[in-house]
Amino acid sequence: MKIFCECGYVIYNNSDAISYKARFTANQDSSDLFDKIEEQIKKLVTNIEYTASNKIDVDVLIEDTMTDVSETISDYSRTIYQCSECGRLFIDNSQFHTHVFIPQDDSVPKNLMRSIKGDEWKFNPD
Repeated sequence: MKIFCECGYVIYNNSDAISYKARFTANQDSSDLFDKIEEQIKKLVTNIEYTASNKIDVDVLIEDTMTDVSETISDYSRTIYQCSECGRLFIDNSQFHTHVFIPQDDSVPKNLMRSIKGDEWKFNPD
């Protein structure tokens, strides 16, 4: 996918770990999201306890649960991109329509979506 910013910059979404992309969850949905994740963890623990005597591979149970957790996080979140050139924000609403927001002035950082670890992030391409 490509987003063509009005400034002429092209924003690509063709890989993971993009420094100008983020997922966000509305505050109103955060409790529901955490409740769903807690349910999935409790289910995993129950499944591990139940299957321990049946010698079912615990790694498979964990992998399945992590897939479920990832899908749940996706279901409760939306995507936001920031143009690295001009700082415009491209935010998807709950119907996956993109809305554009223009920074008030040039003082707005153009790396707002970057990891909170900054230069210490494990795969820092910068």
